[in-house]
Amino acid sequence: MDIAAVVTQIPNLILYVVPGYLFISFYSFTTFNKQEFKNKIISSIGFSFILKILFDLLNGFLVGLFGVHLGTSAYFLGFFACCLCVAYLCAKLTETTFFKSLISKLGIKRSINKNIWADTINPGDYLELYLENPDMRYFGQVDKVEEDTESPWIVLSKYSIVKADNMKIDHADNPKLLAMLNVKKITRVKIVRQAIAKNENWLLRTSRILKKSRVLHHKK
Repeated sequence: MDIAAVVTQIPNLILYVVPGYLFISFYSFTTFNKQEFKNKIISSIGFSFILKILFDLLNGFLVGLFGVHLGTSAYFLGFFACCLCVAYLCAKLTETTFFKSLISKLGIKRSINKNIWADTINPGDYLELYLENPDMRYFGQVDKVEEDTESPWIVLSKYSIVKADNMKIDHADNPKLLAMLNVKKITRVKIVRQAIAKNENWLLRTSRILKKSRVLHHKK
């Protein structure tokens, strides 16, 4: 093997492999989603070519605007920084309602998420969770949803526990107290979107119903 030839190819390796790999890794880290690429080298090369074209267009625009040419080191640093920024923006874009709506309108049935929970539930939505144990159910606001697993955990804040006799254990006024539930234990879910809940004052109405049930229970 000609060592000199290998050394001369290092800049190309850095330019056409590393940026794509950085993009894939940072995108996966930002979305908490382990992207599985059958051939990461080929994927990295493909993303690197696309990113290099975008960065060269941006660089050309800046040169024409300010007349400043980047040196080799500055070019590579700027290129890598651009890759991280694009990965972050792409990660945030895929989480938006607009992106999901666009995918649906284009007739694309596939999802970038690993399970239906991440597709259906958004942080801030309200859930009423019915468990395998019929004597207990939870309702509260979604804080986080685990994605990269077949049986994710759901974290609720401002939650309450309602027992079979309609006795309520209320933690809605304690935002520091969270509940973690595994979907394996859930048999049925009622979802209320955050905007709907705010407009219809769903939490207030639900709270009043529960308080009324509790009063009736005591009267008995």
